[in-house]
Amino acid sequence: MKITSFFSVLALAMCLAVTSFAQKQNQDKQLQPRHKQMAENGKPGFKHDNLFTEEQKEAFKTIRLKNMKEAQPLHDQLRELKAHQQTLMNADKPDMNAIYANIDKISDVENQLAKIKAKERVEIMSYLTDEQKLQMQHFPGMKGTERGHDRGPREGQALPGFRDDQI
Repeated sequence: MKITSFFSVLALAMCLAVTSFAQKQNQDKQLQPRHKQMAENGKPGFKHDNLFTEEQKEAFKTIRLKNMKEAQPLHDQLRELKAHQQTLMNADKPDMNAIYANIDKISDVENQLAKIKAKERVEIMSYLTDEQKLQMQHFPGMKGTERGHDRGPREGQALPGFRDDQI
């Protein structure tokens, strides 16, 4: 009886292993074209060849650099405030007034950063033709919450959908 149940459990484990291995191979085949495209240009579905003129690229770099210089101290301050928030939260007897005040400071800094990003996007869009603006609406990461997700750029990234080597 024990030997029969042992072999049935062993057979079940082998079936599960084979099934999961087959699924893994299928996933790899499905993801392969996307990975190739990402290796070519850094973003899936992002074709930026000859989309912008050299003058536009230079203007974008200037705008991004100016805004990055403006935003960097705010990013530093935000990191410090978040670290301080952790310290306040981990205290033996947390001071709720201090926690709330720190949350307000964090919100203020995040608000300033959001304004800088919005200003940068408007400045960049002012350099684009109508056709380029239409094409920009189809780039991954350029729609933000309009596409049903609320993922903004990573900290320190100036404009969603662009990297330094793309503009």
